[in-house]
Amino acid sequence: MPGDLGCVVALGQLQGQKARLRQPLANTHAPWLGLSGSFTLAIMLTLLVFVGEGVCDAFDPRRSAALTALPG
Repeated sequence: MPGDLGCVVALGQLQGQKARLRQPLANTHAPWLGLSGSFTLAIMLTLLVFVGEGVCDAFDPRRSAALTALPG
């Protein structure tokens, strides 16, 4: 009996997720909502990659050793 209840709850959650997936298709009168979110996500991921590369370069022991060994 408890297994049946879990199955019913899971199916109810699945129906709710289907409704949430269909919701953006009904809001085609406001495309800027999706575009602004997509652009924000793309910019944030790009900045994260650049910051990560900078931190990786800053703490790379092989590169800093090579820079201090340069004759100058």
